[in-house]
Amino acid sequence: QVLAAVPVEAARQRLCELLSREPSIAGAACQSLVQIGVPAVPQLQKVVAAPPIDRAMPYAAFALAQIDGGPEAMPPAASATALASYLRANDSLARSLAAVALAEMSYRGISVPVKDADIVAALIDIAEPQAFIANLELVRRPAETKLRQLTGRVAGRETLPWREWWKAGGASFTGMRANIVVDEKSVGSAQVLLRDDVRAIRLLGEELADLPVRADMLDYILTREQMQTLVAELQRRGFLTAAAATPTGTGLPLVRQLQLQIQGARAQAAAAAVPTPAFDVLADLVIQTADHELWQQLRNPVDEPDRGAFWRAECKWLAANPDAKEQARRFLRRVIKSWSLMGVQQRGLALSRILGAPNRTDLLGEEDGLALLDVVRKATKFGDQEQILLELAASSPGDKVWREAVDVAVKLGQGNKPVERVFGVLGADRVLVALGDTRNDVRRAAIDEIVRSRDMRAEATILKLFDDAEPSVRIAAVSAAGALGLASARVPLIDRIVADDTPAPVRREALRALGKVGGEGVFGVLQRAFGAPVAEDREAAMRGLGELRDPRAAGLLADIFASGPNTNTGLLARFYLQRMGHKLAVPALRSQLANNNPAVRTQVVLLLGSYQDPSVIPDLVALLRQDKDTLAAATLLSCTIGLDVAGLEDRVVAMDRWYRAHREESQWQWLIQACKVVDFKTSLEPAQFAPGAGMQPVPELARILVSGDPGRLRVLAAAVLRSVTDEDLGLVEIGTQQEILDGMAARYRVMYEAWRTAQNR
Repeated sequence: QVLAAVPVEAARQRLCELLSREPSIAGAACQSLVQIGVPAVPQLQKVVAAPPIDRAMPYAAFALAQIDGGPEAMPPAASATALASYLRANDSLARSLAAVALAEMSYRGISVPVKDADIVAALIDIAEPQAFIANLELVRRPAETKLRQLTGRVAGRETLPWREWWKAGGASFTGMRANIVVDEKSVGSAQVLLRDDVRAIRLLGEELADLPVRADMLDYILTREQMQTLVAELQRRGFLTAAAATPTGTGLPLVRQLQLQIQGARAQAAAAAVPTPAFDVLADLVIQTADHELWQQLRNPVDEPDRGAFWRAECKWLAANPDAKEQARRFLRRVIKSWSLMGVQQRGLALSRILGAPNRTDLLGEEDGLALLDVVRKATKFGDQEQILLELAASSPGDKVWREAVDVAVKLGQGNKPVERVFGVLGADRVLVALGDTRNDVRRAAIDEIVRSRDMRAEATILKLFDDAEPSVRIAAVSAAGALGLASARVPLIDRIVADDTPAPVRREALRALGKVGGEGVFGVLQRAFGAPVAEDREAAMRGLGELRDPRAAGLLADIFASGPNTNTGLLARFYLQRMGHKLAVPALRSQLANNNPAVRTQVVLLLGSYQDPSVIPDLVALLRQDKDTLAAATLLSCTIGLDVAGLEDRVVAMDRWYRAHREESQWQWLIQACKVVDFKTSLEPAQFAPGAGMQPVPELARILVSGDPGRLRVLAAAVLRSVTDEDLGLVEIGTQQEILDGMAARYRVMYEAWRTAQNR
């Protein structure tokens, strides 16, 4: 260490002399010489040039291989023979030192009389030693560095240990080089390989056209001119320069790599998964070249087993047919023909090319559309790629194709989304036409799309389909009339409900649809239908009552609920009362508080409590006092007043005291007080709730609805929002899903913006 610190030639000379000593001193001397760096090169070169008597020579060569001093710091080519003899010797330390030096020499393009595979094998014995090696810590890290440098294995991508990897890759190993020359003679046998986290691309010179196809790569063949242009452009953009081949350290694994291979040697650039401009421009160039040759992925291995013959024949056709439209049409038809034999990645690339074609609408003929549909029908599964094919088919000319496309979407799709997307391609006018299709599935799908798009132009046709020969279409049409709220459907629906020959499924759907349509006379029809002798008809009538926004319907449902809260009918009545909203349900339920049955009255109180109705606070406290349904009562009280009732020491006494003090206050006051108790920051203030204040507090209430903590604040905020806006968007509970709360808050904010706009006007 002292000698290394003395900047004189004699000190460096003395360190070189110590390389002949025992491993402990020789190793320390070697480390000191590497630390000195370029100033030590002349003395080290003298040792390497001397006769190889002991370990001094491989130590010196090893040190030179570690010093970044350019070509002058490299072990001379004349030393390669002596170093090769050490590589074959029994001295494990000398062999390790020589292996590191030879690896660096070979990588830098210096000819050595030993195969790269032998050097790699020696380096692996250092990286994963199976026998004792003196000074192992001196040579191990440099050996691992040279291993990655010479093999091109990327840290972070490779998972196999060195020996396991070598068993599979050693036989066909080609060493990496810092630089290789591609000339007119060798360019035809060049290979360019790009690997990243989504693809593996191999570009081959035309002399390699007959190489076997690799299943793990997307193979493309380039003419000599194309390869020469690509290599020249890669070099112009910095391939093999320090910025690309040795990316700056980010601490991240280098999982992307670009290789150029020719005449038994390879060169490589590598980068991490994060943006690396020096590497990204190179990768983009390779990807663009591959995309231009994408047609090569459309070879049908069954009909065209010879990849080279296919490439030559297709190149000839492309040269003879330069028209871009004709080439795009040929590409499309090859995709159709080869689809079942293509991989997922190849299919994705092909679809991207087709969808990006500027003249896509002109490429398809009716036969092409039918062929695409046939491909979709034969698919083993229906996924996103098959959906795209279906949409392409639907966009092709011919009345037959689009109708078939809808039929295929109905039969092969999953849910309504595939049909919606096909109709999205076809347009609203085609949906109207599809209502008259001869196929039942197509008519039903068109009805569903009319409901989704709310295209009121279909009103008359929907009413005609009430008498369709297919029962399922009639049911769909009746349901659509209700979903669209067609007032013109009221009388036809009533006619079918009262007619004796109406099939039961149609009549029951008509009852529910009639409730959605509403209007004069509807309540009476549904009330009478509830007295039907068949349970299914009574249930359908109750569903219609649940859809009807009429106080009388709410009152009848409240009566049904009170007659048996825990029966199937009572539970269904409860469900629809909750859907009706507080303006209809709360008055109807309050009328049931006079019920003399304690069990029924308890259920009515609990249901009213779910609306955060302040009028039942004494009743909920009474349940606490009676020790009946205490958990439910405490939870509802907490959500009604915003305080943790369950956590109170003496809940009954505390609630009696609280109610006497606060019963004259509004719920918005309770909310503000509750926020203060739990230290939840809010901008709510009394002035926002003053007469004439309108919707001023809505934005802050919507924020509490979404992010109030604890959850009882969110529920109470929903109750105050109902009061301020006079709009009920649905019940909120402590466990209501976040996306539902987000949607409700967004709708309340829209109401606020409309109010503010009106105020400004």
